[in-house]
Amino acid sequence: MLQSQGQSQRAAEHFRESLKIYYALGVRNAVAYCLEMLAGIDADGDRHREAASLFGAADKLREILDAPVESFNRERYQGDLKRVRENLGEAEFEAVWNEGRDMRLEEAVEAAQQDLS
Repeated sequence: MLQSQGQSQRAAEHFRESLKIYYALGVRNAVAYCLEMLAGIDADGDRHREAASLFGAADKLREILDAPVESFNRERYQGDLKRVRENLGEAEFEAVWNEGRDMRLEEAVEAAQQDLS
């Protein structure tokens, strides 16, 4: 909601805090969601490499959990992913996406906690 109102920085703060809590509690599907939302905020801020990496990490986690992107978020997720892919180009996107998939979960959480504003 905040992000759609032009308050991306505030939204990022909320998602980073939520990410810390969900990670500590072991609620992995919510961790994946927070990673995706933070990736979308990175994409909005033209931080496409960071976004691709977080999307890759979230994808790997979802694969492990056998948990697809939630239906309420699917359209936004696909749009953000498409924008990142177009901005980076296919080869760079795939390379960075795979770097994200290769991260340990704690590394992805740490990367997502970085305030890149």
